[in-house]
Amino acid sequence: MYAGLFDGTERASLAVAKGRLIYMHVVRGSLSVNGHALKAGDAAKLIDESELSLGQGNHAEVIVFELPPMH
Repeated sequence: MYAGLFDGTERASLAVAKGRLIYMHVVRGSLSVNGHALKAGDAAKLIDESELSLGQGNHAEVIVFELPPMH
């Protein structure tokens, strides 16, 4: 589990191991996740992605969960 605060030019990326799943939730604010705009209350599930990229935050707070593969 990861958490982060993003505002302005702050960026972060997370390499995702093959087969792993990423679930992330935007607690407050807004930001871009792998090129998609999300706002407070939004969530994203990433499947078959090699990287999670977060940026363009506007007072954003996020929680990211890295999960084992689904069977």
